[in-house]
Amino acid sequence: WQKLAEHYPLWWEWVVLILIVFSFWYPAAHYAELPAQIPTHFGPSGAPDAWSPKSPVSVYLAPLILAGTYILMTALNVWFALAPDPRKLINLPKKRLEKMTPQQLESIRGETIKGLFVLKFLLAAMSADLSYESTRVALGLRNGLNPVWLWSFFGAIMLSSLYFTVRLLKLSK
Repeated sequence: WQKLAEHYPLWWEWVVLILIVFSFWYPAAHYAELPAQIPTHFGPSGAPDAWSPKSPVSVYLAPLILAGTYILMTALNVWFALAPDPRKLINLPKKRLEKMTPQQLESIRGETIKGLFVLKFLLAAMSADLSYESTRVALGLRNGLNPVWLWSFFGAIMLSSLYFTVRLLKLSK
Protein backbone atom coordinates (compact mmCIF):
# COMPACT_ATOMS: atom_id res chain seq x y z
CA TRP A 1 0.00 0.00 0.00
CA GLN A 2 2.92 2.32 0.64
CA LYS A 3 3.92 2.11 -3.02
CA LEU A 4 0.40 3.13 -4.06
CA ALA A 5 0.43 5.97 -1.53
CA GLU A 6 3.36 7.48 -3.43
CA HIS A 7 0.99 8.16 -6.34
CA TYR A 8 -2.31 9.17 -4.70
CA PRO A 9 -3.75 9.44 -1.17
CA LEU A 10 -5.02 6.00 -0.19
CA TRP A 11 -8.05 7.43 1.58
CA TRP A 12 -9.40 8.10 -1.93
CA GLU A 13 -9.99 4.34 -2.13
CA TRP A 14 -12.59 4.79 0.63
CA VAL A 15 -14.48 7.22 -1.60
CA VAL A 16 -14.58 4.59 -4.35
CA LEU A 17 -15.66 1.89 -1.88
CA ILE A 18 -18.45 4.12 -0.54
CA LEU A 19 -19.70 4.61 -4.11
CA ILE A 20 -19.63 0.84 -4.66
CA VAL A 21 -21.53 0.20 -1.41
CA PHE A 22 -24.08 2.84 -2.44
CA SER A 23 -24.50 1.04 -5.79
CA PHE A 24 -25.71 -2.00 -3.85
CA TRP A 25 -27.43 -0.26 -0.95
CA TYR A 26 -29.81 2.06 -2.80
CA PRO A 27 -31.49 -0.66 -4.88
CA ALA A 28 -31.50 -2.97 -1.84
CA ALA A 29 -33.22 -0.32 0.29
CA HIS A 30 -36.00 -0.09 -2.31
CA TYR A 31 -36.07 -3.72 -3.49
CA ALA A 32 -39.47 -4.50 -1.94
CA GLU A 33 -41.00 -1.42 -3.60
CA LEU A 34 -39.71 -2.26 -7.09
CA PRO A 35 -42.37 -3.38 -9.59
CA ALA A 36 -42.40 -6.80 -11.23
CA GLN A 37 -40.73 -5.36 -14.38
CA ILE A 38 -37.73 -3.07 -14.06
CA PRO A 39 -35.68 -1.16 -16.64
CA THR A 40 -32.42 -2.93 -17.42
CA HIS A 41 -31.13 -0.94 -20.38
CA PHE A 42 -31.29 2.70 -21.38
CA GLY A 43 -30.79 4.40 -24.73
CA PRO A 44 -28.57 7.41 -25.47
CA SER A 45 -31.34 9.80 -24.41
CA GLY A 46 -31.60 8.08 -21.02
CA ALA A 47 -35.00 6.54 -21.78
CA PRO A 48 -35.41 2.87 -20.83
CA ASP A 49 -35.42 0.61 -23.87
CA ALA A 50 -35.36 -2.84 -22.25
CA TRP A 51 -37.20 -4.22 -19.24
CA SER A 52 -36.71 -7.45 -17.30
CA PRO A 53 -38.48 -9.25 -14.50
CA LYS A 54 -37.35 -8.08 -11.07
CA SER A 55 -34.74 -10.48 -9.70
CA PRO A 56 -31.49 -10.20 -7.75
CA VAL A 57 -29.58 -10.60 -11.03
CA SER A 58 -31.45 -7.85 -12.88
CA VAL A 59 -31.16 -5.49 -9.90
CA TYR A 60 -27.57 -6.18 -8.84
CA LEU A 61 -25.78 -7.21 -12.06
CA ALA A 62 -24.29 -3.76 -12.76
CA PRO A 63 -23.00 -3.26 -9.17
CA LEU A 64 -21.57 -6.80 -9.22
CA ILE A 65 -19.73 -6.06 -12.46
CA LEU A 66 -18.44 -2.84 -10.89
CA ALA A 67 -17.25 -4.70 -7.78
CA GLY A 68 -15.42 -7.23 -9.96
CA THR A 69 -13.88 -4.44 -12.03
CA TYR A 70 -12.78 -2.66 -8.84
CA ILE A 71 -11.09 -5.80 -7.53
CA LEU A 72 -9.36 -6.44 -10.86
CA MET A 73 -8.17 -2.84 -11.29
CA THR A 74 -6.97 -2.65 -7.68
CA ALA A 75 -5.05 -5.91 -8.13
CA LEU A 76 -3.48 -4.53 -11.32
CA ASN A 77 -2.52 -1.32 -9.54
CA VAL A 78 -0.93 -3.20 -6.63
CA TRP A 79 0.90 -5.52 -9.04
CA PHE A 80 2.17 -2.57 -11.06
CA ALA A 81 3.24 -0.72 -7.89
CA LEU A 82 5.11 -3.73 -6.49
CA ALA A 83 6.78 -4.93 -9.69
CA PRO A 84 10.54 -4.79 -9.09
CA ASP A 85 11.21 -4.03 -12.76
CA PRO A 86 8.48 -2.04 -14.52
CA ARG A 87 10.07 -2.89 -17.88
CA LYS A 88 8.39 -6.29 -17.67
CA LEU A 89 4.97 -4.63 -17.53
CA ILE A 90 5.42 -2.02 -20.24
CA ASN A 91 4.40 -3.06 -23.74
CA LEU A 92 7.12 -1.51 -25.91
CA PRO A 93 9.83 -2.97 -28.17
CA LYS A 94 12.69 -4.43 -26.15
CA LYS A 95 15.31 -2.06 -27.61
CA ARG A 96 13.22 0.95 -26.67
CA LEU A 97 12.68 -0.36 -23.15
CA GLU A 98 16.40 -0.91 -22.65
CA LYS A 99 17.09 2.75 -23.52
CA MET A 100 14.64 4.08 -20.93
CA THR A 101 16.03 5.66 -17.78
CA PRO A 102 14.89 4.57 -14.31
CA GLN A 103 13.18 7.97 -13.97
CA GLN A 104 11.18 7.37 -17.17
CA LEU A 105 10.16 3.93 -15.97
CA GLU A 106 9.03 5.27 -12.59
CA SER A 107 7.12 8.09 -14.29
CA ILE A 108 5.32 5.56 -16.49
CA ARG A 109 4.57 3.41 -13.44
CA GLY A 110 3.18 6.43 -11.57
CA GLU A 111 1.00 7.65 -14.43
CA THR A 112 -0.36 4.14 -14.99
CA ILE A 113 -1.29 3.82 -11.32
CA LYS A 114 -2.95 7.26 -11.33
CA GLY A 115 -4.77 6.51 -14.58
CA LEU A 116 -6.18 3.22 -13.29
CA PHE A 117 -7.35 4.94 -10.11
CA VAL A 118 -9.07 7.73 -12.06
CA LEU A 119 -10.88 5.12 -14.17
CA LYS A 120 -11.89 3.19 -11.03
CA PHE A 121 -13.30 6.36 -9.49
CA LEU A 122 -15.21 7.38 -12.62
CA LEU A 123 -16.66 3.88 -13.08
CA ALA A 124 -17.73 3.75 -9.43
CA ALA A 125 -19.32 7.21 -9.61
CA MET A 126 -21.12 6.26 -12.82
CA SER A 127 -22.36 3.00 -11.31
CA ALA A 128 -23.62 4.76 -8.17
CA ASP A 129 -25.48 7.27 -10.33
CA LEU A 130 -26.92 4.53 -12.56
CA SER A 131 -28.07 2.50 -9.54
CA TYR A 132 -29.74 5.56 -8.05
CA GLU A 133 -31.36 6.81 -11.23
CA SER A 134 -32.44 3.42 -12.62
CA THR A 135 -34.03 2.54 -9.27
CA ARG A 136 -35.94 5.83 -9.36
CA VAL A 137 -37.04 5.10 -12.95
CA ALA A 138 -38.26 1.65 -11.87
CA LEU A 139 -40.19 3.24 -8.99
CA GLY A 140 -41.88 5.63 -11.44
CA LEU A 141 -40.20 8.71 -9.95
CA ARG A 142 -38.35 9.56 -13.19
CA ASN A 143 -38.98 8.97 -16.89
CA GLY A 144 -35.37 8.05 -17.62
CA LEU A 145 -31.76 8.61 -16.72
CA ASN A 146 -30.44 12.14 -16.73
CA PRO A 147 -28.71 12.31 -20.14
CA VAL A 148 -26.41 15.11 -18.94
CA TRP A 149 -24.96 12.84 -16.24
CA LEU A 150 -24.93 9.84 -18.57
CA TRP A 151 -22.94 11.64 -21.26
CA SER A 152 -20.78 13.50 -18.71
CA PHE A 153 -19.57 10.20 -17.26
CA PHE A 154 -19.00 8.80 -20.73
CA GLY A 155 -17.05 11.91 -21.74
CA ALA A 156 -15.01 11.95 -18.53
CA ILE A 157 -14.04 8.30 -18.98
CA MET A 158 -13.06 8.84 -22.62
CA LEU A 159 -11.17 12.09 -21.95
CA SER A 160 -9.27 10.68 -18.97
CA SER A 161 -8.36 7.58 -20.98
CA LEU A 162 -7.13 9.76 -23.82
CA TYR A 163 -5.24 12.05 -21.42
CA PHE A 164 -3.38 9.20 -19.72
CA THR A 165 -2.67 7.50 -23.06
CA VAL A 166 -1.07 10.69 -24.40
CA ARG A 167 0.85 11.18 -21.12
CA LEU A 168 2.21 7.63 -21.29
CA LEU A 169 3.18 8.02 -24.94
CA LYS A 170 5.08 11.23 -24.14
CA LEU A 171 6.81 9.62 -21.15
CA SER A 172 7.88 6.62 -23.22
CA LYS A 173 9.74 8.71 -25.85
